[in-house]
Amino acid sequence: MLIALLLCVSSISLQGQLLKDLKVEILSVPCKRFVEKGDKIDIYYTGRLRDNKQVFDSNVGETPLQVTVGTGQLFNGWDQGLLGTCEGERRRLSIPFSSAHGSKGYGDIIPPFSDLEIDIEVISIDKNAARRQRQV
Repeated sequence: MLIALLLCVSSISLQGQLLKDLKVEILSVPCKRFVEKGDKIDIYYTGRLRDNKQVFDSNVGETPLQVTVGTGQLFNGWDQGLLGTCEGERRRLSIPFSSAHGSKGYGDIIPPFSDLEIDIEVISIDKNAARRQRQV
């Protein structure tokens, strides 16, 4: 497991500068195919406020969320935390407010200056999505 964790951390740091206070916990054993910038992925997630563990959003048991990693569809901490994830892997992202919704928060859902925890499970990875997008 230690080797898998080191490989994953290496993969994340190779993708660019790791966010200062971002904490990533691997919740299952990773595979050999890692998420990279430009990959289209399907994920299940549950987001909580870190201080009181209150769930603010979840799609578990519903339709997976489909995003293209590294394109700004998600806030910075979530986007960065997906890099290096494997198909079928579960992770817990601990994201400081500065890499989430900052001093403004997000409507009535996420208060200003809120650190977040997001549990994710990568359902599928489409590594050819970016290539197909460029060909159009």
